[in-house]
Amino acid sequence: MILEEIERQYDVVIDGKDNLKEIVTRDFSRGSSLDDILNNIIGRPSGIKFEKVSKNRYRVIK
Repeated sequence: MILEEIERQYDVVIDGKDNLKEIVTRDFSRGSSLDDILNNIIGRPSGIKFEKVSKNRYRVIK
């Protein structure tokens, strides 16, 4: 899943990703900001919202 790849590349944890029933696939550039990837590239088209919990932790909000 794309969220696991984002966790690996950006050294973050995304809580709640295992509860997603949708298969999220998107292309993103490593040069993009993490907030832009989560909120615009993944979140907006799929209707998924992400909340920043701490510096290296986000959570899925549906």
